[in-house]
Amino acid sequence: MSVRGVSKGMGTGSGGRKSEIAGLRKRVRDLKRECARLRAENKRLSAEKSAAERQIELLHAEVARLTAELESSQRSRKRQAAPFSKGPPKAKPRRPGRKPGRKYGKKAPIACLWIQMRPLKSNSIL
Repeated sequence: MSVRGVSKGMGTGSGGRKSEIAGLRKRVRDLKRECARLRAENKRLSAEKSAAERQIELLHAEVARLTAELESSQRSRKRQAAPFSKGPPKAKPRRPGRKPGRKYGKKAPIACLWIQMRPLKSNSIL
């Protein structure tokens, strides 16, 4: 082997150098192909990464929303006095308390109503 890296038997002729240059050119072509393939793969993986990051952001937002919803339901459960809620207030509620007048309540004149409802016999006296 010579000092310049030429194989034995080739001597100092240009034939060994041409084959060495051809081999290097082939290697450069192969490396360019591999570089192009790796650039395409890098682009694809970058797109996948950005899609995954968007998905992660959406999931974080959903977790925050669900956590807030859970906390609010737990707070409302703690402040509730009755075992059930009465719901929203009515638009036109009734007046509270008993109705006015003698016709309503325990002391209504029941005797008068009973006499009116009792069937009369022809020979009976009231």
